[in-house]
Parts: sequence; C-alpha cells; structure tokens
Amino acid sequence: MTTHAEMVRIETAALKHSEARDVLRDEIQGYQDEQEQIRRRRHESLRAALRRYRETHQRLETNLDKYPHLFKKPKTRILHGLRVGYMKRKGKTIIKYPEKTITAIKAKFADRADDLINTKETASKTALAQLTGAELKRIGVEVTADTDVVMIKGTDTELDKLIKALTEDDFEDPEK
Repeated sequence: MTTHAEMVRIETAALKHSEARDVLRDEIQGYQDEQEQIRRRRHESLRAALRRYRETHQRLETNLDKYPHLFKKPKTRILHGLRVGYMKRKGKTIIKYPEKTITAIKAKFADRADDLINTKETASKTALAQLTGAELKRIGVEVTADTDVVMIKGTDTELDKLIKALTEDDFEDPEK
C-alpha cells in the first residue's frame, strides 16, 4: 500500500527530473542556435576561402606540370608546409596471355613460382608487382599507367581532412 508521503516523494523527484530535463533541452537548443549563427556568419568567408584554395591548388598543379625537370631527384620537396612534386602512380598489371605467363614464371622463377602463381593457375598480380620491369617483360607481362603524377599534399593531415570534408560537403550550395 502506498502512503501519501511516499507518493509526494516520487512526485517531487519526478518534478526535479522534469525540470533538469527542461534545462538540458534549453541548453542543447541554445548550443544548436549558436552553431547556426556561427555557420551563417562564417559561411561566405569559408566559401571564399575554399574558392581561393581551389584556385591556388590549380595554379600550383599547373606550375608543377610545367616544370617536371625540377623534381627528378628528389621527386618531392616540402615547401611552406606542403609536400609537392611527383610520385609514382601505381600501375595496373595486365597479363595478356595467362598460360604463357605461368609457363614463363615456372621456367624463369621456379624458386618463387608458389608465390607468383595463384593456386588456380593464374599469375598473382600482387606478387608480380614486386618484380622489376625487366623481369616482367621477360615473362610477357605488361605494366601500364605507371607514370609520374603531380602530388600536392599538406603536411598537416588534420587540416587536409577538414578541407576534404568541406569539399565533399554541400558547402558550395548557395541555398544552404
């Protein structure tokens, strides 16, 4: 049986919890309102900064394309907190004649055949990628798209993550 005093205690505790919940809701709403005000206030300047970032990135990339001879050795340099230059793009391994390549691997790399050949008798592209160009040529494997490409990478990876998030976001949408 519930006494009146016990029910008053429960009601008082429920009132206190309800009040605390209301305060928390108001704090969350205030936080969200301030975030929205900041977003509105900074939106145009962030869009302008992002446009400038894209323009200067394009200009730097164009200059790197014009002067590749400056990046023979070393292929990259750190300039003003950016790693710029060239890096080797991972090439695609094409095996035109798998049976001939397997036969060539067995003949020319017998000691490594288990690593270079998958058990279902296909050449292992992962293992073949470890061979030199000359070795690949000897067994009839052609490598394409392994050219040097322009590289521009910030040394501050946290900033790069933020920039990537901004560029992938709908931030450029003027309706936002």
